[in-house]
Amino acid sequence: MRHAHTVYEAQPHERRTVMVTSLARQVADAVPAARRADSLVTGYRELLASGSGHRLST
Repeated sequence: MRHAHTVYEAQPHERRTVMVTSLARQVADAVPAARRADSLVTGYRELLASGSGHRLST
């Protein structure tokens, strides 16, 4: 999850195409339900929701 977050966050907002965002969401959706409350996962989901790329929970 940390790698996916770092890669997505590094992309300039204008380069976050529908395909890239779709793949990023698929990564988030693949996280097992029992792990979705982890701070790293919630931080990644917040990043995807915001589109700003400025949040990182560790």
